[in-house]
Amino acid sequence: MSGLDGFTATGRTGAVDQVIAYVRYAVKNGTYNVGDKLPNESELAATIGVGRSSLREGMRILATYGIVEIRQGDGTYIIDKTVERFLDFLGYIPSSNLQDFIDLRRVIEVGTITVACGKLTEKDFQDLENLNSRLDYQNGLDICVQADRDFHIKLMSIVRNPLILQIEKMIYQTRSELLYKLMCYPDVAQDAHTDHEKIIEALRGGQVYECVEAVMAHLNDVSQNIERLGINPAHQHEI
Repeated sequence: MSGLDGFTATGRTGAVDQVIAYVRYAVKNGTYNVGDKLPNESELAATIGVGRSSLREGMRILATYGIVEIRQGDGTYIIDKTVERFLDFLGYIPSSNLQDFIDLRRVIEVGTITVACGKLTEKDFQDLENLNSRLDYQNGLDICVQADRDFHIKLMSIVRNPLILQIEKMIYQTRSELLYKLMCYPDVAQDAHTDHEKIIEALRGGQVYECVEAVMAHLNDVSQNIERLGINPAHQHEI
């Protein structure tokens, strides 16, 4: 592809990373646009110079970020160039601004909860309760972190706005080390579990004010725990 003359794969880069870099480069320089179908698996793997398993993993990650959509039996498509640009923006925000990310979550989650209030089905409530039941320190750190993430992603999905959902996912992806640091403490995991129960209870009540209050109280707890525990993202690899 002549439009990718500037892309160079290197053996020093992991194969999955090469897949991600290739697609992002192709989107940025206009080789692929929103709605374009990517070449088939064999052709694309050969073009990038990676194995099929690495290609699949790279595409899975790109799909999580909302850059591509994998349609079973049809192929893989570029779905939103603006999301890819927003991902770049998040990646350049200094990791020391953890409270800035909490403020961003306040804006997104409080705004979303006002729309979601009164729209949940019994299945939605069951999903939220099941996810929160996994948020137990005794279950281990990985499960706690995943349960917390999935709970909030589920909340955001209720309004069926793909942009809101992708932003929330990217916030968690770019600051996953924060969750690991917080969930190392049993009291923090218990606080999150209790706060989630209150959010579910408020949603069942159907009163917007109570829903907003529950979400704000939860995010305030997260903010206070960051301060209380002296969470420092500069040491994110010491977990």
